[in-house]
Amino acid sequence: MENIKKIVNLLIELAGAKTAPRTGWQRIGIKSPESLADHAALSGQIAYILAAMEGANSDHAAALAMLCDTAQLRAGDQNWVNRIYSDYENEKERAQNDQLDGLPVAGRVKNIFDEIKECKTKEAIVAKDADFLDMVIQAKYYIANGNKKAGLWIESVKNVFRTDSAKEIFESLKNADIEDWWMDLGPIKKKFE
Repeated sequence: MENIKKIVNLLIELAGAKTAPRTGWQRIGIKSPESLADHAALSGQIAYILAAMEGANSDHAAALAMLCDTAQLRAGDQNWVNRIYSDYENEKERAQNDQLDGLPVAGRVKNIFDEIKECKTKEAIVAKDADFLDMVIQAKYYIANGNKKAGLWIESVKNVFRTDSAKEIFESLKNADIEDWWMDLGPIKKKFE
C-alpha cells in the first residue's frame, strides 16, 4: 500500500503541471503562457515522430521528452535570466531525487532523468530536439497573436538542433504560418481557388 501511495502522490504532483506556467514566455510579455503539461505533451508527440524519422525508438524518445521537465514542479520553471542567478542544475537534480525518494519505479525514472541530462543516446538527442521544436511552434503561435519578441527566441535556437530531421523541420517552421495546416485541407483549399 505504501508503494501505491508514493505513486499516487507523484501522479497528483505531475497533474500540477497543468497549471504551472512556462515562465520564459512571461519574460517577453505573454500573459497566459502554455503550461508545463502543455509543453510536455507536445514535446512527447514531436519526439515520437522525430524518432521515427531518425530511426530511433519512438516510445523511449517520447517518454524522455514527456518526463524531462518534471523537476520544474519543485525547482520552478526558471527562464534563462533566472538561471544566471541560481544554481538551477543542482536544484533540479535535488528536486528529481526528492520526487523519486521511495518510489517503486524510481530506478526507471532516474534512468530517464540521467539519460536526458547526459544527452548521449539517439533518443535523448531526439527528445532534446523535440523540446526545442515545441518551443519554436509555441513561439509561432505567440507571434501570430501579436508578440513579436517571440521571434527573437526562434532566431536564438537556430543552431541547437542535432538531428537532420529536426534541422529540416526547423527550417520549414520558420516560414510556416499557424493557419497553414487547415488552409491546406482539400475542401477549404477549393473554396479559395
